[in-house]
Amino acid sequence: MIINYLLLVHQLPEQLLRLVERLSAPDVNFIIHVDKSTDSTPFKEKLQTKERTYFVGDQNRIDVFWGDVSVVEATMALIKKSLEISGDAEGYGILMSGQDYPIKSNKFITDFFRKNAGIHFITSQKFPIETWRNGGWDRIQCYNFHPYKGSKSPITIPSLRTSEFCRLGNIKPLLKLLLSPIRGECITLFSKRKYSEVHREFYGGSQWWALPFTTLRKILDFVNEHPDVLKFHRYTQVPDEIFVHTIIAEFIDPKWVMPSLTHVRWEGQKVPSPVVFKMKNLEELLVSNCLFARKFNQEIDNEVLNVLDQQVL
Repeated sequence: MIINYLLLVHQLPEQLLRLVERLSAPDVNFIIHVDKSTDSTPFKEKLQTKERTYFVGDQNRIDVFWGDVSVVEATMALIKKSLEISGDAEGYGILMSGQDYPIKSNKFITDFFRKNAGIHFITSQKFPIETWRNGGWDRIQCYNFHPYKGSKSPITIPSLRTSEFCRLGNIKPLLKLLLSPIRGECITLFSKRKYSEVHREFYGGSQWWALPFTTLRKILDFVNEHPDVLKFHRYTQVPDEIFVHTIIAEFIDPKWVMPSLTHVRWEGQKVPSPVVFKMKNLEELLVSNCLFARKFNQEIDNEVLNVLDQQVL
């Protein structure tokens, strides 16, 4: 069985090298998407001697904005590249960031996927989702704009053709949009957001997943056959937490779906962010049932990675 690690990266090339070295094993490939706004040269130089590492070509790299459809587009570029490399082989594609790290040994990881072949590891719930504001409906019913890279405050506005638009609270975001670099997109507000007819229901959850190659092929075929789905999510808030989840719900029996294998702890109220794990979090990581954790930054705390290697290996 082949394992393809699909890596979204934008910084810390030295840490990416460490991740690749830690996960390298027979029948393991690394497919890497470097944010288009980032120079990919340092990453390629770090990995130039490493076998079975493949970079998404410059012509297919995406300038990724947090919470934007660009995250989905970069993920689809990884899926496509992964399937080109693996052909008709069977195995798993595992979506990770360059700041993730394994908290189990390679043998444990490989044995785990062999024992659980066919299971889809993706945390997913049907809308409305209790822990999301308004059950998540604002994400897909309103227009969500991301004019500034790095900002975690989208401009959220209902369509002009809905009664919600008349609320006083929409004046401020509308002015922000009119003063932003993408002010021309105001024209979209004159039409209601239209769901793709192929979606009966919406699902959402964690961005990070591990899916069989057979399902990745179905996702790619689905997107090619229904380009309006990706087009719809251009104005969805954090669509990477909805896109794949909703597609696979169309053809995967829920009994074959299990929670994500990536351990994350969130902090913050308005826009929660993943905690950067440090030595003080070591015990939490070691007792987790997950295979991976995010996120780490060796420039903030390198010792936790050293100790994880010692303890896990």
